[in-house]
Amino acid sequence: MANVYLEGMKAIHNGGDDLLTGTIRALLLTDGTVATFDETSSFVTQVLAEAGNTEATDASYTGQGATGRLTLGTKSVNEAGGKIDFTAAKLTWTALDSFTVSAAVVFFFVSADSDSEAISFHNFTDKAANGSDFEVRWSGTDGNGIVFTVDNS
Repeated sequence: MANVYLEGMKAIHNGGDDLLTGTIRALLLTDGTVATFDETSSFVTQVLAEAGNTEATDASYTGQGATGRLTLGTKSVNEAGGKIDFTAAKLTWTALDSFTVSAAVVFFFVSADSDSEAISFHNFTDKAANGSDFEVRWSGTDGNGIVFTVDNS
């Protein structure tokens, strides 16, 4: 289950960020210490400054730009009965190695960590990256599915 960041939800609600047209990315946190979720964090810089939140730095952690962050694809927003589900395709890092993943953070990518709004935090049971492909699977049998839900019912 995802935890959502309050400022990220406000930005979506106020129309400042659009889940379907915006660039939504995810980053991985390592298990050096216990990852921390603080719902009041706004930007990726703040999330990474929280105690225990260390982004992976291994050479196998590659994705867009100079980091291992990946962009979510096949996005949709489904609204019914006071509930909103944001869905996306699973993410796959190729041949990820040499660290243990403890959590993922989903965020709106703008231009830098200081202006990229945090959206949701996904805590895992620590999973070792052992040189195989590493997947972050959302709900659903194939890993494609709900990234987070906002329920007002």
